[in-house]
Amino acid sequence: MKRLAALSQNFLRSPQLVKELLGHTNITHGDIVYDIGAGSGVVASALAPRVRSVVAVEIDPRLAEKLRSNLAHLDNVVVNNADFMTLPLSHTPYKVFANIPFSLSAQIVHRLTDAPYPPSAIYLIVQEQFARKLLPDNKGYTNQLAIMLGAEFAARVRRRLKPTDFYPRPNVPTVLLEIVKRTDPLIKKTNLPMFKQFVAGCFADPRKLFRSPLRDIGLSPVAAPSSLTLKQWVALFDLICREPQKQGMSLVEPTDQILNQIASPVAPPEFTSPHLRFIADRMLELAAGKGHDVKDSRQMVGLAAPQLGVSKRIIAIDVTATGTKQKQTLKILVNPTIVWKSKETVLGREGCWSCGNICGAVERAQKVRIEALDTAGKSVNILFTDFVARIAQHEIDHLDGIRFPDRITDSTKLHWVEPAEFERYRTHWQTWRRICPRATWDAMKIGKGDYLIRMTTSSSV
Repeated sequence: MKRLAALSQNFLRSPQLVKELLGHTNITHGDIVYDIGAGSGVVASALAPRVRSVVAVEIDPRLAEKLRSNLAHLDNVVVNNADFMTLPLSHTPYKVFANIPFSLSAQIVHRLTDAPYPPSAIYLIVQEQFARKLLPDNKGYTNQLAIMLGAEFAARVRRRLKPTDFYPRPNVPTVLLEIVKRTDPLIKKTNLPMFKQFVAGCFADPRKLFRSPLRDIGLSPVAAPSSLTLKQWVALFDLICREPQKQGMSLVEPTDQILNQIASPVAPPEFTSPHLRFIADRMLELAAGKGHDVKDSRQMVGLAAPQLGVSKRIIAIDVTATGTKQKQTLKILVNPTIVWKSKETVLGREGCWSCGNICGAVERAQKVRIEALDTAGKSVNILFTDFVARIAQHEIDHLDGIRFPDRITDSTKLHWVEPAEFERYRTHWQTWRRICPRATWDAMKIGKGDYLIRMTTSSSV
């Protein structure tokens, strides 16, 4: 019978081939099996002697008529001339074995796996490219559909087919895909709708994923949805269910080793990516003291992306800061470079969330000229003086894995300040008597030793 191109029909030639393929399945004599896109009955005729009953579904009226004629001698085959996408499915256990229209592969898989009573096993002849997308850990790239069904079903390729197995011959490689319902779903059944909604939302808008605690499961805080494996999606969702208050891209602890690393430049393609805009927005949010946690709710005059666990050369600076309380005017600079420093230097006090209770007096250039890019990739050339120049130098140091205690050579200028003393330190830093041993800073820097975190609403420099 002539093929209908609109229905993506590629018929199997041999019932013997179907019998061989059935040997790669868990279909048994007691099963009810759906044959979707049954055509002239090659699959159904091979299934009938091996199962309890076959539900053959064919949307093409011409083929449905031929199907009834060809299978009239088989009492356990029911022919439905219907659209499978709207056909009511069984409420009793069933399986699927079918050579489906390739163009409808995703829709059919969705219909089966999202059904109130899904089949316990699905065997579909599909394009290899489509099948690979459903494998949850496919060479560093995972598809949304693979993750959404992977929590409840396990998918694998059972066998490759040859172009000569079909008429007409398909122009793409084909395989037998197996999708089997897990005995123990990776996500609780009651949470499956929420898991699917979470995954779909993250693929639709990666910023939703960036808001989740990716670093807590060992991933980049701006990991692309397609880069996560099924195991990582499950771990992330479990963490969110257990600790819904956890936020993505929060201030890291002073012992986090990302603070000792040289950050990577932002590459040109990233200026049009969602993660750069999210990083910038999150930095502005935290610098303004608008975070949800106590540690994220204080205003800061400067912030560097590594302090949020992001190894990128991005800083936020309050360009109107004077060292006393004032209204913030925050500016984001990408890939900043100091191209000129004044010979005149100034000794000034500094503190930092990323140094815990350690403060100190640091010698900095009084003026600096910065070349950078804004978040749109446009060049910025700006001269900073006095306290803002200090902020710029402090934050750019963060991009090179340097924190202000590393700039202090006179150990008497390295101070320990208790949380309640920070305001007093602002005016008495030059005569501060409580010295912080260099060994305390050295231990903190490599992630060892005891330390305290200063909790205050004051700025960090």
